[in-house]
Amino acid sequence: MKRLKARNVIAAIALSTTALVGAIGTASSAGAASTSSPAYTVMVIGTFTGLQSYSLPELPTAVQAAFKGTKVKVITCDDQGSTSAGQNCMHQAVADHVAAVDAGFAEVAGDESILTQAGIPVIGTTDATSPNSFAVSNGTGQYAGIGVGLYKSGCRRLGILYLDGTDFLAQSIISGGKWQSVTKASIPINAPDLTPSIAKLAEAKVQCVAISTEPNTVIQAMTAIKQNNLNVKVAMVSAILTPQVLSSLGSQANGIIAIDGTVDPADKAPVVVTIKKQMHAVNSKEPVTTGAIIAWASAKLLQDAAQNIHGPVTAASMMTALSALRNASTDGAIPPFTATPLTNPAFARFFNHYDIDYVIKNGHLVRLTNFYDVTSALDNKSA
Repeated sequence: MKRLKARNVIAAIALSTTALVGAIGTASSAGAASTSSPAYTVMVIGTFTGLQSYSLPELPTAVQAAFKGTKVKVITCDDQGSTSAGQNCMHQAVADHVAAVDAGFAEVAGDESILTQAGIPVIGTTDATSPNSFAVSNGTGQYAGIGVGLYKSGCRRLGILYLDGTDFLAQSIISGGKWQSVTKASIPINAPDLTPSIAKLAEAKVQCVAISTEPNTVIQAMTAIKQNNLNVKVAMVSAILTPQVLSSLGSQANGIIAIDGTVDPADKAPVVVTIKKQMHAVNSKEPVTTGAIIAWASAKLLQDAAQNIHGPVTAASMMTALSALRNASTDGAIPPFTATPLTNPAFARFFNHYDIDYVIKNGHLVRLTNFYDVTSALDNKSA
């Protein structure tokens, strides 16, 4: 299905409580020549190695697949989850005069100031405020989608189970609806017993439960919900519903609503078939994950922008071209992309402000909705 997403979604939870081991990023290059495409260099920065739960080694394959058959040179830099290595990657991007950075599960999502100062556009999983950011993925947007999805399902008395220190994500969920009541239950990471927390939600007679935890905690939460005889709708970002979690839950997972900001890798949409085929041609061992879809879609947007540049493709010209994108297509990986800033300055540079809901049926994700806009929820948030 997927691994955890970059500095957004579950990384917004887990990286606040997990220390990642650092190392220096390294570079490599790939790309095929074509006479019909402009020549320029793109760097893929991400956590390709490190702690298994937070690494996405498939990102370079996804970007190389998207650019295959063009003159674009793709270089990669592994930040290994380290701030210092991430800074080294950004310095390398500046030294190599790249036209853009395609950011995956990367340290630049937390601080891309080096790239901002150099005027290098960053697209993908990046922050939503820097003037050079073109965020295709944003964790807060997906958490707002949890609230939107539950509210649309008829829930009015919301319960939230979330990790200590991630109240900002709980507030994002709350922003998605006009609730009669909201009951929050925070838990420490690796909490041995969730029964008291779920009991608190049961006592409040919640009609639905939003889960904002790590994957392993999902299993505990669903068990406690069952033990408390809570017959409620349950929703969470799909990133924490790993294959291991779904396997452990079995039929207990049926009915869970999973929120995504891109088409899910398990979706039967034609674009997923295309991405799988293209990635397989580059490296058959790397899986199609949510991170890969984001990286692939970002590369496609760079290609769209580059086609509108007359003259050399540089960071400056790419910035202008990306800013001018309107209804750019990624063949359905995400909705049509328009680089118009949102009114809330905290999310001004978040341009894929859409979510899509799936429901779990017999261990599989089945599409529940089409993409829907969460702009109103984000505009209602103060941070």
